[in-house]
Amino acid sequence: RAERVLVTGCSAGGLAAYLHADYVHGVLKAAGAPLRRFKAAPISGFFLRHASLEGVPVYAEQMRNAFQMSNATGGLSARCVAAQGEEDRWQCSFAARAYAHVEAPIFALNSALDSWQTKCIFAARLEPGFPEQNGTGNGRCAAVPGWSRCSEDPEACNATQMGVMNQYMEDFKRAMLTAGEAWRRDGNGAFIDSCHMHCEAQVDHAWSTIAIGGVTMQQALSSWWKSDSAAASEHAHTDCSYRTAATPHECNPTCSAKSGSVYFV
Repeated sequence: RAERVLVTGCSAGGLAAYLHADYVHGVLKAAGAPLRRFKAAPISGFFLRHASLEGVPVYAEQMRNAFQMSNATGGLSARCVAAQGEEDRWQCSFAARAYAHVEAPIFALNSALDSWQTKCIFAARLEPGFPEQNGTGNGRCAAVPGWSRCSEDPEACNATQMGVMNQYMEDFKRAMLTAGEAWRRDGNGAFIDSCHMHCEAQVDHAWSTIAIGGVTMQQALSSWWKSDSAAASEHAHTDCSYRTAATPHECNPTCSAKSGSVYFV
């Protein structure tokens, strides 16, 4: 009986929205649901395929290993998988690769300086002996020497480190903008803030307070949801870079709505 459906989720659930929104749409249509509106809004699910500060592809190797161990082809976007060679199918585990193949209108909610990513992708190290390590650890977050405090709190970064963090933000934005035509596709949109948080859109005070150009996350999502195939540029919101020498480094005053790091994993 569903008429209006918004597929969402945060963190791993946000990644799942990139991977499975079209599958959910197909299931509902096959069941005869009288759909009038179907869209997806993944939260903090755009995990960047990015080398660590030491130049090691820590996160990519973890994802490749998880794909191979679980034979996960059937759990990925069918369109994405079909577009890859056999050796590259595992890359559909990344939102950046799947995003280009999502046909449902999609609105990405993410921080370009996601607090999980700065620790567990950018400042991470593999477990000793990976992938045959002892124990159940999945990488060592904030383990790169000299980067533990900075990766956990940008206000603890020195000017040089903050410049490096800004580059990560630029790499994040570039990955979104160059994911096929998804960023520019009519009907799509995004709210890419600079707040050092994870899953901030699931926290009431942040959801209604964090803003870009005077538009809050809540307002941006609502405007996009009500629109019909509007130009993506009308619903694309991207934020500032951090100050390197001056403190506070944080450039968006509405980020002060946060109350520490927020995690839903």
